[in-house]
Amino acid sequence: MERCTRLIGLLEEESAVLKEIITVAEEEIEAFVNGDHARILKAAARQEELSGLLVNLEKERQVLQQQLEEELHLPKNCRLSDLPGALPVEFRGPLAELSQRLQKYASVLLLFQARLYFLIERALTVEETVARLLSRARLKNDYAVAPREVGLVNQSV
Repeated sequence: MERCTRLIGLLEEESAVLKEIITVAEEEIEAFVNGDHARILKAAARQEELSGLLVNLEKERQVLQQQLEEELHLPKNCRLSDLPGALPVEFRGPLAELSQRLQKYASVLLLFQARLYFLIERALTVEETVARLLSRARLKNDYAVAPREVGLVNQSV
């Protein structure tokens, strides 16, 4: 059952990457709350890198899982949590534990995503308010451009 061993290895790699993405997301939220733009950009770049790695691991896992489904005569595209019952006993425990851990990490990431979305929405609301205030005050800066007044043309010329 070389494929089972490889599947468990892939899932452990995915789990480690997801755990690191969670850590980076925590750092990004903290940086966002503190207004640390450099840390936000650094965290976003790291998340993008880790997300690419996770996508590649997931593609590899899906191919391997399809092979296992065929080998074990399971329905196509079954859920990962459906596999342990069809595997030899020695693989059931580790696979079930990894499946639960991945579900937990995905839930945590969804919560962080919602929190970050809320923070971004709040920041945008503040930015819009400041832009309106600056516009009303007819101040020029990077956020708003003051409307131009058309001057009177000297008709005596």
